[in-house]
Amino acid sequence: MMLKGLKFKELLATCSLLAAPLTLVIAIMELGLHNPEKTGITPEVSAKMIAAGIFASLIYPSLARRLLKGESQTESECNDAHETAHAH
Repeated sequence: MMLKGLKFKELLATCSLLAAPLTLVIAIMELGLHNPEKTGITPEVSAKMIAAGIFASLIYPSLARRLLKGESQTESECNDAHETAHAH
């Protein structure tokens, strides 16, 4: 992805938006609860994993927005400085 012109912040923001969705975490934990002997997933482990999934689904999109917002502000500041330099 970096080879296609994405900056590191843009790449990090994109990865944050593509993080595993909460529904996938819930489905995996539900499957694990059906075979606790093989998977070792107990109701307590399942609850902790789902809580972590909820936390991640709240944090990662916010992180991505902040990274992309900061990137667009930096680009606009650079463009303004560039235009000011050429105007003089």
